[in-house]
Amino acid sequence: MTTVLTKTPPKSSLFWLVLINLGIVLDLLNYHAVDIIFTLAFIVGIAEAIKQRNPTWNRKFFLTWNTFNIFVIVFILASALGYFFGTPATDNLLKNVLALRWVFSFYACVYIGFKLHETKIDFKFSYIVILICMIYLFTKHYLDTNTFINFDKRLQGHFDNTNHLALALILIWSYILANLLYEKVRTNQILASVSLLSVTIALMATYSRTSWIGAIAATFISLVLTKHKAMLKASLGMAIMAVVAFFTNTLGIQDRILYSFDTSTNGAQVSRLIAWKVNWHIFLDHPIFGVGLERAAKFYPEYYKAIGYGDAMVVGNAHNQYFQILSGAGIIGFVSYLATLVMGLIYFYKTFKRSSGPEQKVALGGLLVLCAFMISSLTDTPFRLQECRNYLFLILGTAFGYLNYTKVTDETISKA
Repeated sequence: MTTVLTKTPPKSSLFWLVLINLGIVLDLLNYHAVDIIFTLAFIVGIAEAIKQRNPTWNRKFFLTWNTFNIFVIVFILASALGYFFGTPATDNLLKNVLALRWVFSFYACVYIGFKLHETKIDFKFSYIVILICMIYLFTKHYLDTNTFINFDKRLQGHFDNTNHLALALILIWSYILANLLYEKVRTNQILASVSLLSVTIALMATYSRTSWIGAIAATFISLVLTKHKAMLKASLGMAIMAVVAFFTNTLGIQDRILYSFDTSTNGAQVSRLIAWKVNWHIFLDHPIFGVGLERAAKFYPEYYKAIGYGDAMVVGNAHNQYFQILSGAGIIGFVSYLATLVMGLIYFYKTFKRSSGPEQKVALGGLLVLCAFMISSLTDTPFRLQECRNYLFLILGTAFGYLNYTKVTDETISKA
C-alpha cells in the first residue's frame, strides 16, 4: 500500500499493483483466499532469484535486519514447542505446528514491498479499491438488514464477528491517514480523503470501541509527529461532533460508550477481566513455552472452575493479545513477540524522522498501523485472527520491504 509517482509503470509493476489490491479485496470477501496472494508472491520471488542468480535475493524476503529475524524465529519456535510441552497432549500436533506457516506470509509481503519500491508504482488506485469495498460492504449490509448504521444490526460484512471486521479496518484506516497527510497531488488528496471517510463510517457502523480507541490513538500520534494544521482542525471538528453525538445519544453512541463501564456479572468487561485472570493462571502453570499459541482456550473450562469462576460464561479467547501470547507461547514467546513490535516501532519512528518524500510517508504509515494494532491488542486478540493478520502483514510487510530497498540495492552493488 505504498504511494509513489510514475507516469507509465512497466508491465511488471502492474502485476504487483494488481496483487496487493487483490489482497485488500479478498481479505474482506474471503480472508482465507489471501493465502493465494502470499503464496504467489513467494513463488514469483524465488523464481526471479533463480533466474537472476542474485546473491542478495534472500535480503529481499528476510530483510537486512538479523536481530529482528531472530526474534521472529524464537517466537515461532516457542509457539510450536508449547503444543508439545503443554499438558494434556492434544491431537493434531503436526497440524497445529504447520498452521504457524503464516510467518512466511509476512516475508512474502516484504518482497512485495521491495518490488513496489523497485517499480515506482503510484498507489492511488488503492484508494479507489478501498472506497469500492466500503460501498460494497454497506450495500450488502443494507440489503441484509434494511439499515445502514444501527447498534442492533452492526456492520459485519463477510466476517464471523463485527469486531473482527473493525480490527481489520482500523489497520487500513491508520495507513490511509498517514498517506493523506503527505499526499502532494490534489487528485490523490481527494481520493485519500474520501477513502478515509468511507472507512471511518464503516468503523462507526461496527460499534467497536476497541477500533475507536485505536483510531483516536493513531490520530493523536500523527498530530504529535507531523503537527499537520489541516489535520488538527479536522480532528477538533470530529471531536466536537463526537461530543455532540454522545450527549444527544445519536445512533446510540452514548449507550455504547457507557456500556464500557458496565460491571455487572454478565457484562463484557467482567468477562474480559476473568479471561485475563484465567490466561494468567495458565501462564503461571506453563511459564516457559505456554500451552501452544492457539490452544489456551481448550484449558479454559478447567481453569474457570479452578479459580472460582465455574458459573461464569467461558469465552473463546483471552480478549487481550498479550495475555493470549503469555498463555500460548510462555515467557519466551511473549518476550520475542514484544521485542519484534518494539523494534518495529523504533525502526519506523527513526526512519520517519530521518527520511523525506515517499519513505517518510511509508514509515509513518507503518508506525501508525503498529500503534493502532498494539492498542487494539489491549482489549482484543487481532493477531489471533487471520483476517486481521492478513492486513497487518500486507501493510507492515510491504512497508518493511519498501524501506529496506536501499540497503539491499547498496549491498547488491557492493557485491557486483
